[in-house]
Amino acid sequence: MSEEAKEGSGPEVKPEEAPVPGAPASSEPHRAPGRRASLLPAGGSYAAPNELRKIILMALGALALVAFMFQMEWNRRRMAKDVEKSNEEWKRKQEAVKATPPGTGQVEPGAEVLWDNMLAGERDDAPLDDLQSDKGYKYLIRHLANLKPGEGLGHSIPFDYAELLKNPNKWRGKVVSLSGLTNKIQSNIRLESNQGHYDAVYRLYLVDLSGTEGFILDVLDRPDGVERRDPVEAEGIFLRTHKYLTEKGQEVRVPVFVARSVREVSRGTVHRTWSTEMTVGVVTVSVMLVLVITIAGISGRKKPKTSQSP
Repeated sequence: MSEEAKEGSGPEVKPEEAPVPGAPASSEPHRAPGRRASLLPAGGSYAAPNELRKIILMALGALALVAFMFQMEWNRRRMAKDVEKSNEEWKRKQEAVKATPPGTGQVEPGAEVLWDNMLAGERDDAPLDDLQSDKGYKYLIRHLANLKPGEGLGHSIPFDYAELLKNPNKWRGKVVSLSGLTNKIQSNIRLESNQGHYDAVYRLYLVDLSGTEGFILDVLDRPDGVERRDPVEAEGIFLRTHKYLTEKGQEVRVPVFVARSVREVSRGTVHRTWSTEMTVGVVTVSVMLVLVITIAGISGRKKPKTSQSP
């Protein structure tokens, strides 16, 4: 064969590249030489397999169970500590109730002289029968009656119940913050002499929410609307302690205060604390719900169809 015939015959076809007559066309898309096929579907998205979703959900469930058990154990230990603390406080108050007062209301050396030292002669644990004729009581009532509208007693401080009963001289004449439930109201206790337009006081027997602290409060303004078991608050001046026998024959000591008025506390505004464990629980549940919804959304996506060559 001549050289011209060889040149006109075209490029030589290798045997492995020649198509087989009658064979179906390959469904694999044509790829350029030297380029590897992508392992991900078109679009680059990837659907989480069922096994992975199950592992994640089981892990979340296990974490929730561990958190719940930890919370229960923490609550149990905290409750035990609260009970122990409450018992210790109860014993301390009982010791204070049984304690003997140190004597008449003499001002301690270096202590601040209050109310022109008119409370120096107060007798602790004395009965209430002579209260209206007591000079210190009358002095405080006169001061309260002369208060102008909107005028208060100044800054009030919280007080330690057991400490006050043990050391009444230290607290005598101080203005303290009071709050409790009304147990009994005694009306129209006549004053020895009129103080302005006041001729009587109202005596409230109060008890704190724990039921372990009781005190007596004399007020000038009528406590309108206040009934038994109603919560009230006031700023009162500590006068002295009072000892009496209960119906069961138990000896009890309580502090006696005087105030201009009491304020009824709405039951809707009683302090309610949002505990730390409630916050942690809400946050944990919210995070778990977000994760579950996210995983469910991923698993619900349809896999994109791969394009096929014609």
